Amino acid sequence: MEKTNKMSSNKKFAIFIFVVVVILAAGKAATSFNEENHQRMAMEQCGSQEQIAHVDSKGFSCVE
Repeated sequence: MEKTNKMSSNKKFAIFIFVVVVILAAGKAATSFNEENHQRMAMEQCGSQEQIAHVDSKGFSCVE
């Protein structure tokens, strides 16, 4: 009987799923960080919460 160093397909699938979950979690954390950072910057630039028109992970805008 020969030993093989190949991983089983179940183990490969589990590793793949783990990597996908880690990537998705990292993306969500980055989005959350960016949104919080833009909220802080918007408060500084716009002056108050009422003067903020839009905030998301990509940027913000003040009320004209």
